[in-house]
Amino acid sequence: MSLRKLTFSFLAILIVTVSPLFYVSCSDTETTDSSNFALYYTGLTNIAPSMTGTISKPTYKGSAPSDFTITGITLNNEVYTGNCFLIDSETGVISVQNTENAAKGRYKISISCVSGGTRYEYKDIVIVKLLASAPKNVIVTPKLIQADYGDIINKNSEIDMPIAKITTTGEEHISISSYTVSDVFKITNENTEEEPIYELVTTEGVKECFSISQEGEFTIVQDEKSGILEPGTLYAVSILLSTRTDEYLLDEKNSINIKVTSKPLNFSYDPAEGELEEESTATPEGTTFESVLPTYQGATDGLKYSIYAIEPAIEQEIIKINENTGKLYVEAGHGLQKGTTYKISVCARNMYNEEGEVGTVIENAYSLKIVAFIAKFDQFYYENETNTIERMELSPSYTIEPTIVGGGENIKYTLIECEPELQKNIEFNATTGAITMKEGNKLVINDEGKDSYTMKVKVANSKYEKEANITFKLTQNEDRITYIHCGNNLDTNGNALPGIQYENQFRFNSEDDMNRTFTIKTNAYSTAKITFKYEKLSTSVTANITNNEITFSGWKGDAATSNIGIITATVNDKTELKVPVFFHFNNWTKYNQDNVKIEYYPFVLHVNPHKGGISTSPKIILKGKSDSELSGDVRKKFLLDYRRNFNYYNFGGNHTNGVPYDQKNPDKISPFMAHLWETCGQKNNANKPPMAFFTNSGYKDNSSQSLGYVINYNPNTIEYKNHEHSVNIIKDMWKDSEGYANGFIAAEMTFCTDGIIGNVNSGGKVTPLIIWFDENYEE
Repeated sequence: MSLRKLTFSFLAILIVTVSPLFYVSCSDTETTDSSNFALYYTGLTNIAPSMTGTISKPTYKGSAPSDFTITGITLNNEVYTGNCFLIDSETGVISVQNTENAAKGRYKISISCVSGGTRYEYKDIVIVKLLASAPKNVIVTPKLIQADYGDIINKNSEIDMPIAKITTTGEEHISISSYTVSDVFKITNENTEEEPIYELVTTEGVKECFSISQEGEFTIVQDEKSGILEPGTLYAVSILLSTRTDEYLLDEKNSINIKVTSKPLNFSYDPAEGELEEESTATPEGTTFESVLPTYQGATDGLKYSIYAIEPAIEQEIIKINENTGKLYVEAGHGLQKGTTYKISVCARNMYNEEGEVGTVIENAYSLKIVAFIAKFDQFYYENETNTIERMELSPSYTIEPTIVGGGENIKYTLIECEPELQKNIEFNATTGAITMKEGNKLVINDEGKDSYTMKVKVANSKYEKEANITFKLTQNEDRITYIHCGNNLDTNGNALPGIQYENQFRFNSEDDMNRTFTIKTNAYSTAKITFKYEKLSTSVTANITNNEITFSGWKGDAATSNIGIITATVNDKTELKVPVFFHFNNWTKYNQDNVKIEYYPFVLHVNPHKGGISTSPKIILKGKSDSELSGDVRKKFLLDYRRNFNYYNFGGNHTNGVPYDQKNPDKISPFMAHLWETCGQKNNANKPPMAFFTNSGYKDNSSQSLGYVINYNPNTIEYKNHEHSVNIIKDMWKDSEGYANGFIAAEMTFCTDGIIGNVNSGGKVTPLIIWFDENYEE
């Protein structure tokens, strides 16, 4: 492993903030990303002093990145150098060491990488917030709680969940105002005498399996949703403690351990049948058999397998089982005769079974057929003996069946390896071995010229196996086009910010900003005839497109709004692709004597309605002799909330444009929007409640009847601490009987700068963000 160091020194707790919707994609530093390469960082959220470990582990789209380098670190936006952040130059994994000393603040790490021969740079991809460690007099009693998995997932169980209590004592007593589950870890070496090894659990929803009251009482949530917890696992949960003035982390080493117990719940063999050759003069050394290992669900503490029954009856010493692994086997010299199939029932017990209890029995868990001969595989290939499947890129759906000679009838196919880009576009049938290219697949010759994608499939019977190394080779589709990139101007000097998340977004601070020309890039072939058309969707902006260059006009100098246009490209008069282009008129907006600008980067929240997501935190700029960005306590008093003019614009979905309600002009109502508002208890209302953070005088309960909201400061929660004025879109809410939202929401927010909730409604008016719903969007 090759590590590159930049100096860093610590004093407290690291909070790594990676917003669910904020990802950073590497792109050329002088141009926007034309390769669709994207890099994603997720990973450890909180760590304590003296701990080491991985902070962020990247995933990517496009060509594999390499040669990662940390290019800079800032502390509270000031340049910082040190020696504690490390990056693996080959994998991009960011890790941390030497954390004994720390300075509180917000650290931002910038890196560069190489993909497809091009170096990409981008800044501030990981934000690290340092907090103080919880005082030693914060005590958890008891340290370990445990509950049976069956009781956990059954909210009607008569067994209550156990409780651990967090208290503070002694001279260093602190007054804790709120408790929050920070992170969930597995302890992976539970039954050893070594120091515990903590593995971060990133499963969606795992934090919601636990709850902690404002009195510090921690427990397991008794509901079927907690079924994502793994039986037999020992968990550790770190807790964020908030006081009126500070935050502390009760890290996983010093916090609560939770043991999920259970008897064996289920197990199965796949395949659940096998063949054994009878012994004859042709097999002088005898014949043997081994099954696959069973897939098991339940606690593994003290787990033992046994054969419960065999039908037809046979001496169990002939067909045996490994009591520790569950593997069935037959040794040479068995004397079993062809023509018989044995049904084997298997039992599993563990330490949670009571004495004398049979255990969990799976009847006929495995079938073993005695045959005269098991055939080898003479041939196994797809399409042709070279296993090369040549098709045109973006072709309609097709299916390739394997050709197989030999092997008998009891065979199974396994997908062993597959390139990620190929796997997203195919379906593999493990029963028949068929490979189907999906309808609407996006597999293309990429911008680096890569035209081949590989996968490996194995076919096996009880004795033999054979592999096929398959290559999908793409030929050019002269009518192809899968993206339209016009760039962006979101950098502070009006140049492009690198990253596909900023594509086709233009911020205009003045009319002069519109007097620029932007180059349109596509992946249409140079020999193709391509024509462009621009149309307004929710904007006054007009566009002129000539020779793959676009210019805009239609300055709007009296409002701070965000708008949408549509660009359509037609290739060879056959293929058509539509993409949105977004505009933000960034005018000063007044509240009392304060003039304010609100700038989201990006100013489009691209979100899958199934999953929801959170935008980046915006810059909020106060006009003065020297314009200043709001922060700290001053920013906490800045209240920003969705209020009115909610407009939906369909884009590739099943719904109609419109508003939730308009008494005077009912033809403007979108049935989809009306349904959403009614679902949230707001029938015949066009305004704020489903997307509000505040009521007229206090804080709205956003746990129910909410579609989304702007995250403002609330002394009773910590959500604001990592997402200052971010927009949170609730998952699985934007839908009706016609399907999920696929389109855009533009709505007016209002703000005040004095922290008085009652002043928000009549405050300054802005539309600084567009929400783009897209069921095909992948983070």
